[in-house]
Amino acid sequence: HKKFLMVGYTSDTLVRNVLAVLVEQFGEAHIDFSLSKKEASIFGHKVMLEYAHDEKASGKIRGITLDGAYCDEVSLYPESFFKMLMTRLSKRGATCTCTTNPDVPTHWLKTDYIDREDELNEKCWFL
Repeated sequence: HKKFLMVGYTSDTLVRNVLAVLVEQFGEAHIDFSLSKKEASIFGHKVMLEYAHDEKASGKIRGITLDGAYCDEVSLYPESFFKMLMTRLSKRGATCTCTTNPDVPTHWLKTDYIDREDELNEKCWFL
């Protein structure tokens, strides 16, 4: 049983930027979600939903092991959340896909992750 996580800065941005777009594109028969349960079904795959708008967010994913994650607007997240997420992708072949637009060239996401040329580039994709 694979575990997937979809993260937004807030529930509103996750719905507006990702979930509503998926429903519009593929229909409710393939995409279903519940913000109150913090879960979605995407083409039959259960996906946990989480929001990373403050420093407490990293505690929400502590202890889980993920097969994959999708992060919307990741440059807005607290750095502590993203660091925790990277440790949760410990399964062989686990990957993370992120949308981002770092505000400045010195943003922690750009300097500590996007510009790295090591094994992280095989695990994390930035769009």
